[in-house]
Amino acid sequence: MLSASSLSTALAAAADTPGIEDVYIFGGARIYEQALNALIPDELLISVINAEFECDTFLSAVPAEYVLEMSEKAIYGTTSVRHETYSKA
Repeated sequence: MLSASSLSTALAAAADTPGIEDVYIFGGARIYEQALNALIPDELLISVINAEFECDTFLSAVPAEYVLEMSEKAIYGTTSVRHETYSKA
């Protein structure tokens, strides 16, 4: 198992590890922001939940360098979710 104290250290460690082909970034908010600002991800997988929640942290806008490739609607119980896939242009 790999452990790192920053996004750049984690990505470098993954790149230096044999057998790792894909890296997924699972946040928190600052990690997402760093990755999006640096345009690190080749692909974004975003779930948009059509509901109101009490929260204080939100994903920033998707940078213009990414284009929406697919949007698929799903219903989970009474909750509507749109699963979106963006690719870096």
